[in-house]
Amino acid sequence: MKVKIIPLIIIATILCCCTKKVSIVENEIDNEYQHISILPEKFEPYDITSLLDTVKYVKLQLTDESIIGSVDKVIIYEDRIYVLDIQTSSLFVFDMDGNYLTKIAHVGQGPEEYIQLDFFDFDYEHRQIVLTDLMSYWVMRYDLEGNFIDRQKIPIWAEGVIPCFDKGYMLYSNFRNNQENLEQEYNLLYLDSLMNIKYAYFPYNSSNFEGTDVRLPQNGSFYSTENGLYFFFPYGNLVYQIAPERLVGRYQFDFGEFTLDSSFLKKPKKLKEYIGKHEFNSLRDFKANDNLLFFTMETNIIPGAIYNVYFSKQSGNAIGSFMFVLGDPKHYFHGWFKTGYGSWIVSELQIKDLLDWRDSFHDKNVFSENKFVKEKKALADELTLDDNSVLMFYKLKFF
Repeated sequence: MKVKIIPLIIIATILCCCTKKVSIVENEIDNEYQHISILPEKFEPYDITSLLDTVKYVKLQLTDESIIGSVDKVIIYEDRIYVLDIQTSSLFVFDMDGNYLTKIAHVGQGPEEYIQLDFFDFDYEHRQIVLTDLMSYWVMRYDLEGNFIDRQKIPIWAEGVIPCFDKGYMLYSNFRNNQENLEQEYNLLYLDSLMNIKYAYFPYNSSNFEGTDVRLPQNGSFYSTENGLYFFFPYGNLVYQIAPERLVGRYQFDFGEFTLDSSFLKKPKKLKEYIGKHEFNSLRDFKANDNLLFFTMETNIIPGAIYNVYFSKQSGNAIGSFMFVLGDPKHYFHGWFKTGYGSWIVSELQIKDLLDWRDSFHDKNVFSENKFVKEKKALADELTLDDNSVLMFYKLKFF
């Protein structure tokens, strides 16, 4: 009889442990903000020709093994281009000329497989690739050759994950319901290598957000480089740097009277209506390279429109526009910001957009002496709808 009772006691003990809420103390943030004034006023195309130093294009090779559904994230590391494709749950690897090398694509439910891919990043300290599957809540580590190392279970609900120091992780909850696990819910949490919560920031009550869609940027709210890890709050105007054992307020963007009114985060009855009207300016993406910050923001001027900004770290000057163009007649220049690499900005040019631009070019019988337009036209003439996207690398002159 005793033999049968012991397992029941063990199970009861485990269940009690699993349902015990974790108590966390909120950590302080070090405020070292650089204030940056970005106040878009009107819709006006900006001719970027005089600011362009160099532009080069990298066509991502198309093979039977490298058919990319969507370029969701790009990181360039140790002379390789890594492309996350959420549509096919694959991580593709190319050389710097765009030649296909290999991929990680292990969809399944086995011990070294995942159901879907949501995020990827690098543990630069240990030279490892980290992939996140939020369907089954695993983070998985691979070496740079794509060989599986291990995986760990994410212990709370999150909508953003990034590896950080000493094989730990930062999680962004995005107001998810973690009331069963935490006595006080927090949006940003640092977990150590054993998935224990060590630091927590930005407390909230998920009950206030029921039925409210707080949209995240496509790649989450984190941005990593070999020189720093950053977090930015969706809808807000602040960028934080993640440092060992602390969070540092690094950049504060001045949106004037159109800065998010954070008091609405504590007014559940008015929050959904406030976010729906979007009568404020907010960061929607943030990237950096050695010389620049470059980011996109949504504004109340033209609802749904994206305002693109380049900010010089050296001079403190900024240029921004809803549309960057080349020459006259105006030719659309801008692609989707994907990453920074040294002094380069890397954007994606989607094939359909390039071919539509080329066809319009032909239909209107327009000729341009602008060398950047000519280079883009020569590229577009080589492409078909079956090709993978093109990555555009470009450098800006000092401004």
